[in-house]
Amino acid sequence: MRNLIILLLAGVISVSAFASETVKKSRSGICHDGTSPYYHKLKNFTAYDSMLACIESSEDAREPYVRNADYDDQRDRYDEVAYSRDKFGPGWMDLDSDCRDTRQEVLVEMSTREVVYKDRKECRVKRGRWISYYTNVVHYDPSDLDIDHVVPLSWAWKHGANRWTDRERESFANDMVNLLPVEAKLNRAKSDKGLDEWLPLENRCGYIARFERIRKGYGLSLYPSEARVYERLVDNCKNKREPETAETTVLPENNFFNIRFKGKFGAN
Repeated sequence: MRNLIILLLAGVISVSAFASETVKKSRSGICHDGTSPYYHKLKNFTAYDSMLACIESSEDAREPYVRNADYDDQRDRYDEVAYSRDKFGPGWMDLDSDCRDTRQEVLVEMSTREVVYKDRKECRVKRGRWISYYTNVVHYDPSDLDIDHVVPLSWAWKHGANRWTDRERESFANDMVNLLPVEAKLNRAKSDKGLDEWLPLENRCGYIARFERIRKGYGLSLYPSEARVYERLVDNCKNKREPETAETTVLPENNFFNIRFKGKFGAN
């Protein structure tokens, strides 16, 4: 009888463990649930009971910039100076002077296995293994990948970054929390679109959560028409309702990615 009770208790504990999956926050501040391709790779993380708890733990202490009620009417004046990429610095920077610019740092950080470098200096990555967050497709050749700004630079410019200093914009452009290695074709199709215009084929709620955490952390504001859509998207994810395609523009290019493994270095 005693053995039966022990077995029943073990079963209850086991079921409870699976019923509430731990959400992991990486050292770079990204929240990963079980749907994330990096979930099982993470060894050093802070555990949370839910995605919402993880996201809220990462909120920036700064108060977000709040617009005046007539901000929409003033939009043309705020955007008087047009966006250009050089407003955010000369491009990928080597912030720690180790010969690797930000693109190479992202490739090293996000590879699910040890990367191979082009030479002994270890400045440029030759191959690795990357899982695109937008499609869950596995890539082995870094030339297949762009490094995407989750919150696009042009979008940020139109939502408050035009009032930052040059140094603040350079820091934003090279912030690894805002960067993901993804298919070049999808990165260019996304362009400078926000959540109300584009969502990835896969991991939509994770993408929405990351976009919003970065936006709020940097004090980037929304126009009233955008705010309503963003609030609905976030609510859908909190209530475990996958955002519907009808609410966004998921471009036809997404249909191209129907091959699970890609790259000349073969499958893992």
